[in-house]
Amino acid sequence: MSIEENKLKKFEEICIEMAKKDKVHLDNEISSKLNYLTSTKIEQYSSKIDSKNKNQKDEIKRDFNKKESELRLEQKRQMIEEKIREQDELYRSVIKKLEEFTYSNEYIDLLKRMVENILSKTNEEDKKTIYIIKKDENKLKNIENVEILPQLEDKYIGGVIINTGNMIIDNTFFTVLEKKGLNNKRYYNAKLNS
Repeated sequence: MSIEENKLKKFEEICIEMAKKDKVHLDNEISSKLNYLTSTKIEQYSSKIDSKNKNQKDEIKRDFNKKESELRLEQKRQMIEEKIREQDELYRSVIKKLEEFTYSNEYIDLLKRMVENILSKTNEEDKKTIYIIKKDENKLKNIENVEILPQLEDKYIGGVIINTGNMIIDNTFFTVLEKKGLNNKRYYNAKLNS
């Protein structure tokens, strides 16, 4: 082998050695860049997935809270409707019993006691007017110094309103119910219109 061949061979070996080192260096650089890019992409993808999952969870929570709120409102509405139905039923029952009572002898005695009680506390000279329901017109008779007027609406159910000139005393069943919180305008308005 000649010197030139030797030099060429040596040069070839050095080139191969350098190529191997460059290859290792390039492999390491490519591997490093690939790892970096892969890990960055994985992190970005993972972040997107996490964000998407968070958004979905938030949306599910909002939907759940909205549904829960709607259900609670519906439940409250149903409870209020049930309470109203029960109050209406109670009111109808009380009215019915009072209306039945107004046809009894005890009711006539009660009317007389109401009037006597109030009249005993007023001056005899005062002009007194007793307002009653038309159906009670014949239940109060022969009361001296008193004008009896059957002018009360049926909504008063029974009882009397007495005007003594100085004061008005309302002893009607309607007013008593109203004071007890049992006044039910829905029921009464429906009854008047029927």
